[in-house]
Amino acid sequence: MAEHNKIEMVDQSEIIENKAIPMQILKDATNNFGVENLLGEGGFGSVYRGTLQYGREIAVKKINQSTIAGNNRLLVYQYMPQGTLSKHLFHWGDHSLRPLDWTTRLSIALDVARAVECLHTLALQSQSYIHGDLKPPNILLRDDLRAKASDIGLVTATEEDMESVKTKCRGTPGFMAPEYLDGRVTRKIDVYSFGVILMELITGKKATDHSRAEDDIHITTWFRKMLREDATFLESIDGNIIANQETQRTIYEVAKLA
Repeated sequence: MAEHNKIEMVDQSEIIENKAIPMQILKDATNNFGVENLLGEGGFGSVYRGTLQYGREIAVKKINQSTIAGNNRLLVYQYMPQGTLSKHLFHWGDHSLRPLDWTTRLSIALDVARAVECLHTLALQSQSYIHGDLKPPNILLRDDLRAKASDIGLVTATEEDMESVKTKCRGTPGFMAPEYLDGRVTRKIDVYSFGVILMELITGKKATDHSRAEDDIHITTWFRKMLREDATFLESIDGNIIANQETQRTIYEVAKLA
């Protein structure tokens, strides 16, 4: 764990440890973590927008005290001006945005897949990370709509204990693999969450929706039913996607991966 007031500078595509920024600088940048700077809250803490003295915008995450033992930890992220994938996928009309086309959705999926691969295998030679709460609100978009994973959890797994790490469950319903509910954590929980994100990208529907039939509240059960038949699968594709036959074939291949 990091020492008191020590943070990790995270650029989402890589993890760089041992970068320390004085606490006062972060307080000044975020107006002392003021409510007016609050960007959002997640299972691991709250995120605040900040501006450094030389104008660079950052996002600072204050980790919940209950998440770690004995230390305070902050994470500093690159600020992503287009906000979350959730905003662009489910609330685009509320923000006067255009719905995402399939090419953009596929590009986002590839970016997220690369981020997960980085966490699992490339972040550090001696230690790999597990995200633990992968979902559209934790996927941030640049102005060019390239995606980066954020809100990286505090679950780590080394080569020695990679098979299964016991931890308190802090994921989000609808995105959590069944074994995560029992506190058994491996890299597979991120793979499961990524599959759910693919389903959301294809359908434009949320992971959980209580307006669906009781057996279909979770997108995983509903989507698998729709995937069984070509006709029902085509009905499941987000109506905002302009899909010719070639696009439909590509979507179907991605659906099989989900």
